[in-house]
Amino acid sequence: MGCRQGCGCHWLEHCAPRYELVRSRTGDQFVDVGYCAPSYFEPFVVTILLPMVMLFFVILIRHLFSLLDPSASKLHTSAAATFSANVRALCESSKVKGGPPSAVTGQ
Repeated sequence: MGCRQGCGCHWLEHCAPRYELVRSRTGDQFVDVGYCAPSYFEPFVVTILLPMVMLFFVILIRHLFSLLDPSASKLHTSAAATFSANVRALCESSKVKGGPPSAVTGQ
């Protein structure tokens, strides 16, 4: 007895067609008795929603850690400022010497 004949499916399943040969006095015929197959909702959840939920939690945890350690944002800001100051100093030193080093220009 299949799901088309009165047997119900679970909540993550749907009734898919299954044809069986039924012999009767009037003749043989194929009848759709159905069977319970996995629903289309599960692959959708696994492939779309699960990665999105995981990404949300990663962003949330990173944000919470940044709130708990306010010195981390200051550290990143000071590191960026130090880097840009070093780049400016390097550019200024190459200008004083008359241009870029010969290894850079290929001369």
